[in-house]
Amino acid sequence: MPSSSPFGLCILKFSSWNNPDKLSTAIELIEQYTDKNADKIYKEFHKADILATWADISKAKRLLDWEPTVSQAEGISRSVEWAKENWEWVSTLTL
Repeated sequence: MPSSSPFGLCILKFSSWNNPDKLSTAIELIEQYTDKNADKIYKEFHKADILATWADISKAKRLLDWEPTVSQAEGISRSVEWAKENWEWVSTLTL
């Protein structure tokens, strides 16, 4: 596996979303799967913000012959279910 790191490491990004999507879409899915409504505060776009971003998964495809098999909705659903099943541990984490 080629690497530009002096430690022989490389960073790979994995995502089923190889296209940009609105943050509001992800929030809506989380709200749907948790049966909770987020307290959203909409503010004016800040000049230091970026308009769009998404994971470039081309390196993972090239090096590992990897293709995403889970949609954004399914990935968020699975993440929410995992958090619910592991809430006792998750709730101890500090951010």
